Formats: sequence, structure tokens, C-alpha cells
Amino acid sequence: MSEKVKIYFAGVDDWNRPTFREVLNKSRYYCDIYKLFDYNTPEDKIMDWYSFVGVAGIVFKGSCFDSEPYGERVNVELVTREEAVKILRG
Repeated sequence: MSEKVKIYFAGVDDWNRPTFREVLNKSRYYCDIYKLFDYNTPEDKIMDWYSFVGVAGIVFKGSCFDSEPYGERVNVELVTREEAVKILRG
């Protein structure tokens, strides 16, 4: 099994898909193609959703926030923004 890619919540895109950004490669985005959220949904509500249902619906999206998803399943671990900052600081 491949190593998990750490991602954090980046926002909700124009199609209401929760969008995530890779921590170590900021040019890679991921999204959920099954679960949609309102634009004003707080990050903690989105994080709570994925802690409850898991991250199986998250797929590779592309190299920009509003790109169309490729649909490629990936092995991801969802972290908070604060955890992402700590990872980058080493």
C-alpha cells in the first residue's frame, strides 16, 4: 500500500465540492466528488464530517483549486491547517 498523502481543507470550490491541498506539494489538489457543502460551511463541520465517514470519497483533482477532478482514488490523510503548518516547519 502506498504512503498516505497528507492534505488539508482549502475551501469549497465553484461546484460546492470540498477541496483539499496537499501539505508537501502545494500544486496538488484533491476533492470529494460525492459530498457537497455550502460555500459558508465552517472548516470544523467539514472536518467533523470526514472524521465520521472517512476519506474514501476524496480523489485527485488537479493542479489548481477550481479544476475538474481526475477521479483517481488516492490514499490520503486529512490534517488540520495547524497540523499542516507544523509539518512544514519540520
